[in-house]
Amino acid sequence: MISDQDVPVFFEEITNIGQQNRIQPGITTNERTVDPADASPDDLRLLGLGIRGYMVMTITFRGEYPDAARFMSNVSRLPRAVEIRKVTMRRSPPLVDVTMTMHVYKREGA
Repeated sequence: MISDQDVPVFFEEITNIGQQNRIQPGITTNERTVDPADASPDDLRLLGLGIRGYMVMTITFRGEYPDAARFMSNVSRLPRAVEIRKVTMRRSPPLVDVTMTMHVYKREGA
């Protein structure tokens, strides 16, 4: 899980992975709090794990397919509580445009 203090380090890790793979990621985030009174089935699963909040992170980038695949693979292997929720790829020969949405789970009290 990630704390608020770890978020800038996490962004730097993603940027470094991008540089290694010739990718310039654009990152946007949105904080979410899990409300037990209005919890979806996914939220109930999170509450059961003690997760009360998470960050929805959207990464957009353009690159050659092998670079994009390596970038996504390396991001998924970071030592963080990250769940890739959706990946959209659109060919724009010779490149691909990618939007990747992830949930980054927050440490309780973070």
